[in-house]
Amino acid sequence: MNLFSFTELNTQVRNRCLERGLIFRSAGNGLWMCLLLPVALLSNLHNYNGYSELYKTIAVVSIGQFICAVSNILQSNNDHIPFGPIGLLFSSTIVSLVLVFCTDHSLIIILTTAILSSLSYSKVWETVIRKCPRCFTYGEVSLIAQAIVLYLSSFGINLILLWSRYSIKQCHEIATFILQAGFFAVLCIVATATYFPAILRNSFTFLFVLCSLVGIFVLGLPFIVIERNSILWLFQLVNNQKSIPLISLWMVCCLGAVYFLSQQCRDSKPASSGMRKSFHFLIFIVFLPGLIIHPCLMYLASGVALALLILIETARKLNVTVYSNILHSCFKAFKDEKDEGDLALTPLYLMIGCAVPLWMYPFSFSKYIPLPVLAGLLTVAIGDSMASIGGTSFGSHQWPRSSKTIEGTICCFASQIITLFILFYLGFIRIKHSMLSLFTVAVISLLEAHTDQIDNLILPFVSYIMFCLIS
Repeated sequence: MNLFSFTELNTQVRNRCLERGLIFRSAGNGLWMCLLLPVALLSNLHNYNGYSELYKTIAVVSIGQFICAVSNILQSNNDHIPFGPIGLLFSSTIVSLVLVFCTDHSLIIILTTAILSSLSYSKVWETVIRKCPRCFTYGEVSLIAQAIVLYLSSFGINLILLWSRYSIKQCHEIATFILQAGFFAVLCIVATATYFPAILRNSFTFLFVLCSLVGIFVLGLPFIVIERNSILWLFQLVNNQKSIPLISLWMVCCLGAVYFLSQQCRDSKPASSGMRKSFHFLIFIVFLPGLIIHPCLMYLASGVALALLILIETARKLNVTVYSNILHSCFKAFKDEKDEGDLALTPLYLMIGCAVPLWMYPFSFSKYIPLPVLAGLLTVAIGDSMASIGGTSFGSHQWPRSSKTIEGTICCFASQIITLFILFYLGFIRIKHSMLSLFTVAVISLLEAHTDQIDNLILPFVSYIMFCLIS
């Protein structure tokens, strides 16, 4: 497809969506983003053996999600050819065939997974953009829809595997199941808030429903399926010499964040770029010691933090009594220029960007931090922050067709290289291919300067893919 036809496709897709009442954020479509999640999950497969049955299944399902995303784009562009049903059939067939050869699942599980995941994509995609107008671009909705479908598929498959024949003992595996169960409770809250908002507007009702769902899924389900008491397991996880100093550091960081957040909200003034980027550095201080000292605890804590952010935003959107005024004032103070809709997505994207490489990485680690796991911290917490600070402070030469400056891009590149060098010198990482690592950082720095998509979301994915391919 030449440049003209791709530009024409972008225009036609946007116009067709507008005719259907689907309103996107005012930026490019970002159609290429439907590649990110499937490629990220598949990028490790050339490098390692011994994947878990769950990881292999989800990696295969992601191929089907890419097919569904492409058919959705083509269907949006052309009503005369039934690309949607064709894509559904093609996706279900490909996923089923690959799962038959690559996994030990029964045929019923394979067919159910392939068909339901393929059917779910377009429904989730349209629901997200209809319920959240002006919040996303086309590509961002595609990525989010893929993530939701893959999460539900992974939870269902994991539940079946654990209930039937698998037992888990590794910290990472137990944390994964508890987080999956917890996010299902959060998803139930979000669904209720979307379709029956009046039920949850009272603060007592909101907390009661939340506590009930947490009790059922976070406490009850692990006890039944994996025969683990979640509270006792968590107490054992944190009650050791490694965890206590780490949790103390996190508490100090949280208190500092709450203090500065309350001060900014009390002033009722929009937060400066420097103030917003200070939270990027703060999340780096939280994540890096966690990855060094206790990766499993960091894995669990990052999932819990994202769940809390989603619940807080749900409470704000619902105007839950008691909390609504405070949350709305904070939203106004820290609203980003890309937050065009009614949702405060910037803090969610920051957490997801830093944590998603850790969630996607299929193997545990202890001695060295794998470079792919650092993808989010390097790009979002360090590179993007320094690009903003450098560009604002002394940027004077803009890139063509971009508001970003060349000086900011140089700061983005240099800060990531310096961070990698310090971590390598301290013995926390290994760098096997230094020139390829430099090339990866250079690509990320240029992408940060030229993309009009959410950089907190796409930079970690692109960096993760490239680091996986060179590791």
